[in-house]
Amino acid sequence: PIPCVPWQSQTSGQYQRRVHGNILLLGNTRGEIVSIKDQTFDETVLSIPSQQIHSLCAVNSYTLAVGFEDASILLMRRNPEQPDSQWVRATTVYLSERKSVVRNMAADPSSEHLMCLLTNQQIYTVDIREKSTDDDLAVTQPFGGFHSGEVTGLDTCIRKPLIVTCGIDRSVRVWNYVDKDLELMKYFQEEAYSIAFHPSGNKVVVGFADKLKLMNILMDDIRAYKEFHIIRACRECQFSKRSR
Repeated sequence: PIPCVPWQSQTSGQYQRRVHGNILLLGNTRGEIVSIKDQTFDETVLSIPSQQIHSLCAVNSYTLAVGFEDASILLMRRNPEQPDSQWVRATTVYLSERKSVVRNMAADPSSEHLMCLLTNQQIYTVDIREKSTDDDLAVTQPFGGFHSGEVTGLDTCIRKPLIVTCGIDRSVRVWNYVDKDLELMKYFQEEAYSIAFHPSGNKVVVGFADKLKLMNILMDDIRAYKEFHIIRACRECQFSKRSR
């Protein structure tokens, strides 16, 4: 065992470990990171008692990414020409407005992009190349964004390469399975139980807890134009083969 002074024995949390050369970084849910060099305590890299650390990624010898429970990551940097220089906080990047734990992170071989996996099943990519200011770091979702829970309905379009899905995260999503891209997404107030594509690909019918909705698929929106309150909690729906 390696004594991690000044950590206390009652420190809680599942420690995350990432190794770079002979340096071992240890983080915990008390917001602390220490470095172990040659099996000896070296320094306290970070201490933020108000945050819980859930993932670490040593991008390279001078860039460290720290993942927190509020869907944010902290980038720390040090002088690449001075390997023994102190780590300093560079910037904090918020990946999503929806709070979720950053469960895991990985950098590409060129150390230019960081891929982050959240506990709500979302994947984000951050451009971590050093710029004149770290405030310019770009955050994207390379796959368009997944459902953050169970998918309750799915249907394919006959005339277009589209798939429509709904889930317990209260979202309806339209996917292009040729381009492998998310074309359209919309959140609703209630959970959707079922969904079906109109043969034209321009409309969908969605079953909610208190109604069945007919919706138009527009360029940048999914908008209801008719509701059937007599049909509730519909678990299966489908347009007829001769729908107009």
